[in-house]
Amino acid sequence: MSHPKFTGTDARKQKEESAQLLCLLIGAASSLVKGYASTILTVLLRIASHPATPTPVVAHCIRGVGELARAAGEELVPEADNLLTLLIAMLGDQTSAIKRNAALKTLGQVASNTGAVVKPYLDHPQLLAILFRMLRTETSQPIRLETIRTMGMLGALDPFRHKLLQGGMDDPNAESSGPRVTDITLLMNISTPSNDDYYQTVVVHSLVSVLNDSTMKELHYEAIQAVMLIFRSQQLRSVSFLPQILPAFLNVIRIASVTRQEVYLKQLASLISIVKQHVRNYLEQVFALIHDFWNPESKLQITIIQLVESVARAVEGEFKAYLPRLLQQILRSFDGDLSAKHINERRLQTLLHILRAFYVFGSNIEDYLHLVLPVVVKSFENPASPEELRRAALRTTGQLCRKVNFSDHASQIIHPLVRTLGNGGRELRNIAMDTLCVLLLQFGPDYAIFVSMVHKAISTHGIVHPQYESLVTKLLKRERLPPDLGPVEQ
Repeated sequence: MSHPKFTGTDARKQKEESAQLLCLLIGAASSLVKGYASTILTVLLRIASHPATPTPVVAHCIRGVGELARAAGEELVPEADNLLTLLIAMLGDQTSAIKRNAALKTLGQVASNTGAVVKPYLDHPQLLAILFRMLRTETSQPIRLETIRTMGMLGALDPFRHKLLQGGMDDPNAESSGPRVTDITLLMNISTPSNDDYYQTVVVHSLVSVLNDSTMKELHYEAIQAVMLIFRSQQLRSVSFLPQILPAFLNVIRIASVTRQEVYLKQLASLISIVKQHVRNYLEQVFALIHDFWNPESKLQITIIQLVESVARAVEGEFKAYLPRLLQQILRSFDGDLSAKHINERRLQTLLHILRAFYVFGSNIEDYLHLVLPVVVKSFENPASPEELRRAALRTTGQLCRKVNFSDHASQIIHPLVRTLGNGGRELRNIAMDTLCVLLLQFGPDYAIFVSMVHKAISTHGIVHPQYESLVTKLLKRERLPPDLGPVEQ
């Protein structure tokens, strides 16, 4: 790297050879250069962008960037925008074919190894026009093939959406006329509404206009229904409309009446269930809405909890980042007296849905068990709590045992379960025993220290549970335990 960076202006050949050697080194020893990717990239970009750098050196530096993308693509992500800007500028340079060819290949390598797909078209509207011009005017078959390959790596962009982004703009160096000689350019020619996406785009654009107009609130319900019909029928093919639909959808929920809000929140949960992980870019806005509407005394509370469940199922592991603040609001719902005479029906239903949500959160709450377990235990341990709440809390405990490691909280959960055996009815005792079976399987030999205590409780209260007794016998005899107890009861 020192040679191309510090050699004098009279050593042009030496700089070119040094840049070429560095390019070959990166391609041949990718595992070695990965740790130096950031430093190498900085040097290559500085040399390639300097106006005094000879064209052959620039070309080798750009090829080196492409090899670096193959070797350490994730290291280039922070500089992807600057890198794309430089490459696109070189693609549009009509004075140097060698730079254009190097930039074309590197563009494809950067796109495929950094995940920069479709976005370059949106950030640089002139890019597609430049690639089209290369297809029309380039005489070299390898370059034409490389152009098509690069377009494939960059991903497919909705034609009508691209036309809107272009706003009628074309590449300044493009020819004003000439036949479109490839299938790709014919596909992208949407001057007539022959493409199904065209009609869908027009409809969505009209619906978004209605949703964004606060003076047309009486039409918002019908517009939301139409949007949901599109997403239910088109499924993931409608994901490209999320940037327009979701912000408008969230705004409509905020300004609607309480009755309409409940309907819209259910529709939002359904929409998230359809688009699944594609909602991840809008989680901040969705959770801002959830936090603003969270109110244990509200009629909307159960619907809000169902919305949270839909988000948790859709994004899975990414949901964990939003749990700390969400748990603060959830756990406050369990504050106060949980006895039957102090819980009204609305609060009871809210708590039941929260307990079910804990199971949906699954392994995401493992780091927060020290916060979640006390409220779950509080719900089933208190004899004065409603029977339905106690049953739900016990079932939630047993279900979570199948997803979360309780080994650090063994005493905290087993002692309350044993006390429940003495103050609960027959159904409650059976659920508690089922939960102990799951804990026994999870703890394995570590459960042995609790066997005598549990045995004393079930003997005192005359409880018979053949499955538990069979598992304890196998455990004490050091026989192999079954891997699972069958499907989880929902």
